Amino acid sequence: MRIWRQSEIDTITKSLDNDRIVVVSGVRGSGKSTVLKKIADNLTNKEGTGHAVVQIDLEDPRFAPHPETESLELFSRATIDNQPNTKTLVILDEAGLVNGWLDWAKDIRKRAKVGILASVSGPSDVRSDEKQSEVSQHHLYPLSFGQWLAEFTDVSVDNGEERRQLSTYLETGGLPVSWLSEHRRHDLADLFYHTLFRDIILRHEVRGVDKLTAIAVYLVSMTASPISVSQIRGLLSKSVDQARGFLSHLEQSGLIRLVSRVEDQKRKRAQAARLCFAADTGLAVALSSGTIDKQKLAMTATYNELRRMNLGIMAWRAKGKLGLAVAKDSGKTVLIQVEFDSDPVGGLGPLTKAMTEYKCQLGMLLSGNPRVGKKKVRSGIVHEVSVWSWLLNPQIPGIHRLDYPDTEETEIPAKA
Repeated sequence: MRIWRQSEIDTITKSLDNDRIVVVSGVRGSGKSTVLKKIADNLTNKEGTGHAVVQIDLEDPRFAPHPETESLELFSRATIDNQPNTKTLVILDEAGLVNGWLDWAKDIRKRAKVGILASVSGPSDVRSDEKQSEVSQHHLYPLSFGQWLAEFTDVSVDNGEERRQLSTYLETGGLPVSWLSEHRRHDLADLFYHTLFRDIILRHEVRGVDKLTAIAVYLVSMTASPISVSQIRGLLSKSVDQARGFLSHLEQSGLIRLVSRVEDQKRKRAQAARLCFAADTGLAVALSSGTIDKQKLAMTATYNELRRMNLGIMAWRAKGKLGLAVAKDSGKTVLIQVEFDSDPVGGLGPLTKAMTEYKCQLGMLLSGNPRVGKKKVRSGIVHEVSVWSWLLNPQIPGIHRLDYPDTEETEIPAKA
């Protein structure tokens, strides 16, 4: 098997030459520690570089239960200060566990002239102004469908097996940990509980662990479903602020992402329902007590691909269907309806209604149908492509130059 994440390894390694602190973020299980270890091995074994690598694992029991910057300082004095004439790279694994780690990293980088490579679980808490000046940021997402096919199967693209393989991908997910184990579902569940305990319960000293754990399982397993602060408040029997804080902790850990709805954008409704997405489809399946609708899993995979594109993402609802809305800096908005069945109930109806309601002229239907084409509707143009083809080659009309082949344009009846 080839070395997975090689492109990310190369990109992150190049960033080390830019005299910035390099931060690698991502949900637990996405491969951050493995990537950092590979980079360390490459630099240590590379002839002529003169690199000394100091690795600090902040989850080492010696730092338990709460590592502090004082511990980092003591460690650095015993290691880094003894190598004054060597080019040194300090690797901080799970640096986010230490409050104030970034200020410490800035100080020692200037004082000891060392490079800093750090990993943090969940989204990075690095401020935008710090990213511009002193920090280089890289986020590791779960493996995309294309990456997963290349790394863990012998299936080549365009061999007719994409739909069947997509079903497997959606059920097992794109976290490498699930494919490097014989007990995938069990290990994914263990990963979830470890994340919940280490990054939320222990870090934020949460009480009422049993109830909070049950709600966290519920939110992840109900991926691509609407959730509101009021709903969580009712389940927790706690205040609105406590419910909002718990949702914030879950987002910070990277286990879920919450997406606001287009119709609530200008209403300033702090407790309005938002669409909740699990970090990975495999996590959602592992925690579910039943079978999750493939349409919800496909929508979750689509959302994760849109995040890779750094697009603004919101949600819409029409005729009982939920969809995604994406926008680029140009202000052009495209509505997306995701299906898995080849003949979805309602057809284009929800998408075209949403396009009319939100005055959008571009729509995209990702379906279980292998046909590809574009169709005229009363409110504009709808591009249709199979969901597996799109996940292998994600493009957005009006934002990217599409290279999907077009079929003959057809007029859709107004009622569609």
